Amino acid sequence: MTIDVAARARAAVHEAIAATQRLAMRRLIAETAAASAELARALHEAGNITDLDFTREAVFAEEAQLQVRSAEAEVVTARERANAILGLSGSETAWTASATLPDAPEQLAAQGDLEREAVASSLDLDALRWSLEAAGQEVGLARMKSFLPDLGLGVGAEREGAFLGVGPIATLSIPLFDWGSGERAAAWARVRRLQHRYTGVALDMRAATRAARARLVATHQRAVRMRTTVLPLRERLVDESFRQFNAMNVSTFELITSRREHIEAEERYIDALRDYWVAQTEVDQLRAGSLPGAWRGDGGTFRSEQEEQGR
Repeated sequence: MTIDVAARARAAVHEAIAATQRLAMRRLIAETAAASAELARALHEAGNITDLDFTREAVFAEEAQLQVRSAEAEVVTARERANAILGLSGSETAWTASATLPDAPEQLAAQGDLEREAVASSLDLDALRWSLEAAGQEVGLARMKSFLPDLGLGVGAEREGAFLGVGPIATLSIPLFDWGSGERAAAWARVRRLQHRYTGVALDMRAATRAARARLVATHQRAVRMRTTVLPLRERLVDESFRQFNAMNVSTFELITSRREHIEAEERYIDALRDYWVAQTEVDQLRAGSLPGAWRGDGGTFRSEQEEQGR
């Protein structure tokens, strides 16, 4: 349905933006690692560092380059996933999005009775309610047919010599042996099956809502704490390392490592933002009346009674 496609597309675009940001961060890490490896090579040739220190920096530089290649593939994969969801091809796949994910708000908006809202707006439950009503009417019809005789009306003709008589005829059948028990049982079975499905979907909707709300709160807290506490501390650590380097209290490699760890923290912040916006997308999807795909047991959308019978 449209709500599912829109939610999946939003999540895919968030992932594509996050993948692009991660690629930029990994390229910075690779540049830092390459500079560190080059410095280590010069110091090693001068006999100022050990083979172990030189090899450690060289290995990290190579691994950083491999991570860049992996990040490039992740960007392509994320964009193609969004293209597939949106049905884009050819020149349409050259779309652009925001360069960065927006920051999470300082305060999370009040969620209200999210569980009640999701159940009340559920399109699957609404469709099941209509199916239950139709199935209930079938039970009443089957009960009526089992106790009322079949009445037939028509026109009959009879010839007596040269005279042709035409008149109405009626047929009446009384259910002496077949009281329609099979038809009534089948109708009741459809009602019970729909009742079980209704209960199951309602339970899934409530469980998905509770989980989505908890995930939204957790991802919001993580993103905000990363932005307001972790990243500022990492920046202070870099500044202090630089001052200590100028005072010749730390080595060049320690300064580079401090900067590299700061970039890695920024990459984790990107992941935290992505998780928050994906969680917000799931909450919005539930409010719109659709169960997220991960909570659909059959991996698809709600099937009508007619589709179930045709399986």
